Amino acid sequence: AGVLTVGRGGESAVGYSTVSHFNAVHIACHREAARADRLSKAPKAEWAGAVLRNSQTRCNALLPLCGPATLDNAYAEAAEAWWGALAALGRADGPRAKLLAHDVRALLLRLASGASFSDDCAGGGRHSNLRLLLPLLQLACLSLDDAPFAAAARLGVGGGGAGSRVALERTLTALLVAPTIGGAGSAGGPAEYAGFACVLSLLLLGKERWEECRLVLLRALLRRAGQPEAWDLLALSAPPGAQPSAVGAAGGGGGALAPPTATAFAMELLPLAAAGAASSRAFAGGGGGGGAPVVGAGAAGGEGADEGAGELLALCRTQLRYFWLVGRLHALLATDPAANGPPRPQLLGRLLRANLLPLLEQTEGLLAELDSSIGAASSLYAAFDALGVLPAVLLEAQSLPAPPAAAANPSAETLVARWTRQARAPADGAAAGGAG
Repeated sequence: AGVLTVGRGGESAVGYSTVSHFNAVHIACHREAARADRLSKAPKAEWAGAVLRNSQTRCNALLPLCGPATLDNAYAEAAEAWWGALAALGRADGPRAKLLAHDVRALLLRLASGASFSDDCAGGGRHSNLRLLLPLLQLACLSLDDAPFAAAARLGVGGGGAGSRVALERTLTALLVAPTIGGAGSAGGPAEYAGFACVLSLLLLGKERWEECRLVLLRALLRRAGQPEAWDLLALSAPPGAQPSAVGAAGGGGGALAPPTATAFAMELLPLAAAGAASSRAFAGGGGGGGAPVVGAGAAGGEGADEGAGELLALCRTQLRYFWLVGRLHALLATDPAANGPPRPQLLGRLLRANLLPLLEQTEGLLAELDSSIGAASSLYAAFDALGVLPAVLLEAQSLPAPPAAAANPSAETLVARWTRQARAPADGAAAGGAG
């Protein structure tokens, strides 16, 4: 894990960004080997020895996995060791669940944008890092509601428990009702933007509530497309004077030098530089995605004259990929909290604990599906169809005012492009600043 700066200027906060090769080790084996390394004639540091024992996989923290046979006390202790290892990289104040939500957000952004997991920190590939999402969410559930883990409560592990959950629920509610979610005027502040709200929805919203809110979050993501100040690629990199060996991850580095830093504001919906150069060529140039024909740039009439639907799709593809991943995780981790029953984090924690390995297996095909759906979509129509929101988008688009010189009977593709442009427009004339 590396140190991550969230926000800008005096309002920024510090968090962590985690990448991994996802090499599984037993905690008892690691501890015994680390002890042997310390006592050997040529003592080695804990993570230096781990690199040698694990096929040169660089590491500076062990992320705990909690299965159905895992003892409460063992998981609680391993979770505390995880936070202790992160604290050694750099101090990050704030609720643990919020730090984990930003960590998941940064991970999803790398997956959605096609950014490297290894160039800056030797942190594995797409598939190994996709597997990180569920254990990070599981650890966040412990932090949000430690009732299922009595040992965690005794040890004081959890970083906020139910109180933290209520605070994040209020944050998400404010974001969902703010007309400029993701913008400078958002009620949640500069560190609370659309990508973060999507991760909070995974932790806090059941299936029914997610379906009610997903178009709000999609609009918020699309509003950030093409914002130059939010798209500059700033990969997780070491500060001036640091060497590559200092750059760390859970499976990516470790050493005595200063920990790496990055700005989440610049990482948010990565990156215009890469999207315009590499990502758009890789993802937007994919094969046919079905659906209605693409309206090209320079099309006659008021719609498409200045920004064709094809260009609009290329501009928004990273956001669409991000939203697709969040939607698939919602489908995989669906729960229906009852009015007077356990809250979503507790239900999600139980689900992950009872089914962690089967759920990890079900994520294996997600990246191939992502590439063949959103990545290969040749039109906004096809992309929204792949997201499962096409009927709702078309219904809303039919009630939008038509621009000058628009056709009397617009095609479905034109309606989808009209809705996308309206979603991207700043609400109530608010400034479009901030990270997306």
